[in-house]
Amino acid sequence: MYPLLNEFKEDLVNKGLYPCTITNIIKALIYFERYMESKDVRKITKSDIERYKTYLMTEYKTNVGKRLCTETILHRLHALTRYFKFLVERKVIFIDPTVYLEFPKKKYKLPEYIPNEKDIEEILKGPDTYTYVGIRDRLVLELAYTCPLRNKELRDLKLQDIDLKAKMIYPARAKRGRECGIPITKGTYEALVKYLGISRPRLLKHAKADPGHLFISEHGKSFAQGTINEIFVKYRGNKRIHPHSMRHACAVHMLKNGANIRDIQVLLGHRSIKSTMVYTVLTAKDLRDMQDKFHPREKQAARA
Repeated sequence: MYPLLNEFKEDLVNKGLYPCTITNIIKALIYFERYMESKDVRKITKSDIERYKTYLMTEYKTNVGKRLCTETILHRLHALTRYFKFLVERKVIFIDPTVYLEFPKKKYKLPEYIPNEKDIEEILKGPDTYTYVGIRDRLVLELAYTCPLRNKELRDLKLQDIDLKAKMIYPARAKRGRECGIPITKGTYEALVKYLGISRPRLLKHAKADPGHLFISEHGKSFAQGTINEIFVKYRGNKRIHPHSMRHACAVHMLKNGANIRDIQVLLGHRSIKSTMVYTVLTAKDLRDMQDKFHPREKQAARA
């Protein structure tokens, strides 16, 4: 059904998409192919696309009988727009059936749990900084909270992404996030210098060659996909704290202390301000709770 599919994959690679993202785009095309029953892609019309969108939103169910979330529907539709735009560029088709497609509005969900400042202090005190692994783990936690980086961004950090002289870090953003330099706070800088001077050289003694990544495992290799999560499990105790919780906590704590929402957007690497605005709802709720608890008029109403 799909002409130039290998060329399409190569085009996605050249645009810098991650392998897992490319795989998911191809899967989305396969779902569409099944729905269209292998209809020739050159004969697909706008009506076919609209009918497929309606099917995803109202009829499609997963293997466990659940409806698709808005994010999944958007992903499958965006995969089609990418592919048909590519076919137009290669002159396989002349009219893009997705060009005026209206996408369902994305719902920005509030995080279920945001660690408070006390929670953050406790998890940061967890690693034993008298050991090589503890020094490394402390830096992982510090960067997740102060920079604040996603799991993949932490894992993929390279030595060349760190500017010690300027005290800046330049991560390769995941999720096509906005790339920019992020200042390294004083405490994180001290942890970074300690790791680079003491811990990392020791961990590299087990390696055949320096992999170039900032973080090194006990076996002298770059971190595997689940290593960051394992570090959090080691120190979080019974708290529901994971790498992404630290991003949420950083945003909320900075907002509470007067930071500008636009500055936080840049810090988090969000392309859309809507993603960052979620955190203002959380702080507004905190203000409401504080008002209910401490305002004299609310206390009078409670006594009445």
